[in-house]
Amino acid sequence: MLADLWGIEWLFWWQIPLVVIFVVVGVFGGGALLWVGGRFLAQVPAATFWRSVGTNLLVSVVMGVLSLFGLPLGWLIIKGMFRTTYGKAILAWLPTLPIAFLGAGLTAAILVPTLQQANELTNRTICMSNLSGVGRAITLYKMRNDRRYPPTLKVLIEAGQPSKYFRCPSARRSRREPGWRIDYFYLPPKPDTNRDRLMVCDFRENHRGQRNVLRVGMVVDRLTEAEFQAELARPANADFAKALREIEGP
Repeated sequence: MLADLWGIEWLFWWQIPLVVIFVVVGVFGGGALLWVGGRFLAQVPAATFWRSVGTNLLVSVVMGVLSLFGLPLGWLIIKGMFRTTYGKAILAWLPTLPIAFLGAGLTAAILVPTLQQANELTNRTICMSNLSGVGRAITLYKMRNDRRYPPTLKVLIEAGQPSKYFRCPSARRSRREPGWRIDYFYLPPKPDTNRDRLMVCDFRENHRGQRNVLRVGMVVDRLTEAEFQAELARPANADFAKALREIEGP
């Protein structure tokens, strides 16, 4: 958990100077292009460089808040600052289009991976909470059934346990059976099984490179794929590993 949080925090700090650079380049570069468009394309004498920079900054804020709906207002800002007609304001604005597209693309390229990682971290945390709920459901079932483990996770849902416990937010729909949503692999242990033995786990595709697991002792762990494979190699998990590989493959 802390390692994941540190990774996301590091990504954000690494992106801050890049965002600052892009903003500065966007303001001054876009201002320069607006000045070129105003002076040489639209033939507006009032289009000075610094006025163009300030105008570009105002238009960028409006466009950032209102997206395409801010276009008419942005053109009105250029019209007012350049003291010109509406048509010439649009003509002066045209050269700034390339830097606007470039800025939007670079911003998306920087922020989207971090937001995706943050979303996956949230999903993994929800998944661990789900497995804790599965553990409580199994414990309650055992109390009501002479210390026997449920044969399948479906039995717990049929017994009235909340179905959200059995749903991994990162799971692909291809693993979900018609009429059911069980996104975890489960193998009931023998009564005398070691408490560290695996009992429930994510499927491989739920969280790429990582698995959440529930042990017989009702402890939930987060393991990398390498750590998980090492757990499967333990003699105590031999039956669990065999049954899982029959479904997932080697």
